[in-house]
Amino acid sequence: MDSRFVEAVCLDDLRQESGVVVGLEREAQPRCVPTHMPGALRSRSDGIEGGPGVAEQGLAGRGEYDMSGGALEKLNTQLTFQFTDRPGQGWLRHPQSVCRPSEMQFLGDGHEVSELPNLQITHIPTVSTVIGSVLQVGRRADLTDQCQITRTEVVMIVVTTPTGAIGRQVLPHLLAAEVPVRVIARDPARLPAEIRERVEVVAGSHGDIDIVTEAFNGADTVFWLLPPDRQTTSLDAAFLDFTRPACEAFKSQGVQRVVGVSGLGRGAASVGNAGLVTASLAMDDLIASTGVNYRALTMPSFMDNFLWQVELIKSQGIFVAPLSPDLKRPTCATRDIAAVAAELLLDDSWSGYDSVPVLGPEDLSNNDVARIMSEVLDRPIRFQQVSGAAYKATMLESGMSEAMAQGMYDMLEAKENGLDNAEPRTPRATTPTTFRQWCEEVLAPALN
Repeated sequence: MDSRFVEAVCLDDLRQESGVVVGLEREAQPRCVPTHMPGALRSRSDGIEGGPGVAEQGLAGRGEYDMSGGALEKLNTQLTFQFTDRPGQGWLRHPQSVCRPSEMQFLGDGHEVSELPNLQITHIPTVSTVIGSVLQVGRRADLTDQCQITRTEVVMIVVTTPTGAIGRQVLPHLLAAEVPVRVIARDPARLPAEIRERVEVVAGSHGDIDIVTEAFNGADTVFWLLPPDRQTTSLDAAFLDFTRPACEAFKSQGVQRVVGVSGLGRGAASVGNAGLVTASLAMDDLIASTGVNYRALTMPSFMDNFLWQVELIKSQGIFVAPLSPDLKRPTCATRDIAAVAAELLLDDSWSGYDSVPVLGPEDLSNNDVARIMSEVLDRPIRFQQVSGAAYKATMLESGMSEAMAQGMYDMLEAKENGLDNAEPRTPRATTPTTFRQWCEEVLAPALN
């Protein structure tokens, strides 16, 4: 059997926010393109190594399953995990620090939310709203959490990718704060009815100058998340060209603040050739060059990426990734990313350009991930390492362009060489949702 089969990735719908890959977001329910892999991955040199390691952006699940080539041959389950670690990890300089240090942490990139709170939004020119520290280390940030920041003047907040993994989790926070919200949606019908009734909707792509000009008119703050383009001819086109219309609109429409999703790793030795992460950082620079106040949420791998390997975990008790089994790296939950983003969107006291690392509560190796999965699911779960080259071949087989596949490959190589470990862990960069909690509340139900 084609060993590449193990790397079949859910890339077909890598166009929207459901799966974040370096500042990109995928649709909530992406379609997976099963790919049968040639037997080139049967040995370590061919691409398959046994050893738990957290799969970087691109491979979202890991576990610890020591599987030999022979056992791998028997694997007859379609791996449906997504290549989404979206390194949309941003970074910002540090003009005037935000109301909180640039090291605050925010995480997330969760799966689709079937039901959202029955929230109501009141469109009024001014309102005194208590909003503030949504996240506190050691506890989950619920929508009912209140912040200590007081906003006395409410202006329009625009949310891009409102049906994606992160965007759809940002909306409940904003609606709970009773501020005017406008969304840009390619397909407004995908918005839950209770959300459509409470927000203004601009239909179209946020890469279109006419659409963003209309959407940003009268807006004070924008949540920016790039939709991935799996068939792009170049990373510059996917990241910079797509963002340029918005940058023009930020200036022409007088937008004051932008909160974006970017990638972790600025300052790391390998960041110059980190594929999607390098491109996401260039996007951050482009946005900052407009003079708008900007905060880039810089993130490592998402816990939620393991959802793309649910079938493999369920049927074979394994998860795969092109990273070493013992390499400890940060990982975060999309729910936390959304909470951090919402907090910044609701806070009008910060200015300048800075980055906001979202590192989760602890660094974990793929071996650690496999152990925790095994304990929570009460069954053995193991990790299988695959080579970056084999992973890239699978991307190409699924229809991804050479430019995007190479960008994924370069990003994973950089992560293997410490890209995600360059950012110091601080209390501010540490977010609450633990991997164990995420497994109990998200992964376990998904498997059942």
